[in-house]
Parts: sequence; structure tokens; C-alpha cells
Amino acid sequence: MIHADPEEPAQSWKTEGIAPMERPGAVARLFMAIVAFVERLNLKLSRLENPCVYDLAAFPWAAGVEREWRVIRSELDRVLLRKAELPNVQEITTDAAVLSRDAGWKIFPLVAYGLRSQPNIDLCPQTWRIVQAIRGSRPPCSRSWSRANAFPASRPLQRRAAPASRPDGPGAA
Repeated sequence: MIHADPEEPAQSWKTEGIAPMERPGAVARLFMAIVAFVERLNLKLSRLENPCVYDLAAFPWAAGVEREWRVIRSELDRVLLRKAELPNVQEITTDAAVLSRDAGWKIFPLVAYGLRSQPNIDLCPQTWRIVQAIRGSRPPCSRSWSRANAFPASRPLQRRAAPASRPDGPGAA
């Protein structure tokens, strides 16, 4: 990384040891301009600024989650008994296909794409209770949902239509 000031790190569009192209093409320049704009916008609108390391005081809910990690882990251990039946992350979000093409990354969402997975919440009620305490935790909004991801202990995982339940409104997690 190239530093403008030895004390202050700065972002660079080139990687040490790799020769840059003579001149990026129009599409690459447009993409880089859009990314730069979005980064500036994120920095401008960020509630917590952009420190390298965030102060734990900025996340007062974290202590409560940490206190209950054993409860979360015990529910996760029950879910993982049937890990092979969980969908791969790339089956739920196509963006993840660039990160993983194997069956090693599984997903068990309580909320995804703005929709609650009530069967998953029912399987992990204490984790759901703990997650509700996270300030600002509300799902991103989207109209699509490719598959419900719960499995009752009495039968194998089945592909299902989108869940009928929707979040209760703004601020609902």
C-alpha cells in the first residue's frame, strides 16, 4: 500500500509487486469511480466514523451477547447435528458463489432478505431472544427468498416456498 503520510495510511488502487495496466479501460474507470463515490458516501453517512479498530463502547449490546455465548453455542450444536441437510450459502445468496463453491459453508438464517424463518427461530428460541437485544438489528429488505431453511427433527429438510410471515414493520428484526 502506498502511504501519503507515513503516519496516516491511505488507500491505493494498485498492489505492490503487480505492475498496473498502462491505463484502465472505460468500464474499469467507471467502476473505480462508482466504488470511490460509494466509499465517500459510506464515510460521510457513517454513525461510527471509520476507525481502524472500533471502541467496544460503541456496541453496548456486545457484552450481553458475549455473556450468553454458551446458550447460543448449545442451540448451534443441536442444529449442526444435521449439518449436511443445511443449504450451502451459495444456494441462498448467489453473491456467495464467488466465495465458496463447496459444501463447507452452510447457512441457517433466523432472518434473511427481510423475511423471518419462523421454523429456524423455533429451533433456536434463546438465540433469537439474544439477537433481539442487538440495537439496530433489523433485516435488509428484499422481495426474494429462494428457500426456507428449517428442518423439524422428525423429518428431513424439504424445499419450501417462501415463508408467509413478514417482519412486523420498521425496526423489527
